[in-house]
Amino acid sequence: MSAARQTAQLKRVMAVLEASGEALSAEQIWQAANRSLSLNRVTVYRIIKRLVDSGELETNLSGRS
Repeated sequence: MSAARQTAQLKRVMAVLEASGEALSAEQIWQAANRSLSLNRVTVYRIIKRLVDSGELETNLSGRS
């Protein structure tokens, strides 16, 4: 996120996404991010929504990666 505030939570979610070589569900992102930083599931969903709204993340609603 360029001009947006870079919180520790956002940085952790971004690190999870960048480290993954495959599509992840929101639950998988939360589980991976929550290992090193205590994150509320709602916070992860809000971050994902923010990234999707800004065009930095794409969704796959088909259920297949």
